[in-house]
Amino acid sequence: MNLTKLKSFLLLTLSMQACIFPVRGEVERITVKWEPLVCKESCVQGIVRELVSVAGVAEIVINSDQGAANIRWKPRLPFSFTFISNAVGVIGPRILDARVQVRGTLLATNSAILLESLGDNTRFVLMSPAKQTFSGNVPQNSFETHILAPELRQQFMDGIRDSCVVTVKGPLLQWQQGGLYLIVEEATFNRLGGNSIRGSSTP
Repeated sequence: MNLTKLKSFLLLTLSMQACIFPVRGEVERITVKWEPLVCKESCVQGIVRELVSVAGVAEIVINSDQGAANIRWKPRLPFSFTFISNAVGVIGPRILDARVQVRGTLLATNSAILLESLGDNTRFVLMSPAKQTFSGNVPQNSFETHILAPELRQQFMDGIRDSCVVTVKGPLLQWQQGGLYLIVEEATFNRLGGNSIRGSSTP
């Protein structure tokens, strides 16, 4: 396969997915990015090869110019970002950003709000975008700076009360350690008058 002869987008659809998995998974989209300047043709080919070998991957769209892979996950298979991270990492490039779009139902514990994806029941701990410190810094990888804001928690509690199905988009926090901590950049509630909550990294 010669990527120089392809357009920017390379679409790979695993064989027989329409027959075996006719329903879309509720981990609807996974996006990973790496530095494109350090991952050229053979590197991208290797990433494609490794991602195709991941059991849960249903579809891959590669943008080699931007150093990005958009991935669709198979329904009813528990989601694991570790499998994706390992598949990219074995080729060499470091993942710079990891984002997901998940559709599911909400659960509340004493310490957290969880989003349980429909179909595979994978649970994500919902977090808020980081806020600036007094020094003006915005630490990105600290759990303390991503604790779910009270107003956001209340909106999710209202969603639980109304038995909403919620779609959340955002980056994964500390995905390098295998945890599924999802920073809420946007949340859409499937209820009458369906509204949207958007997180912001600014106070």
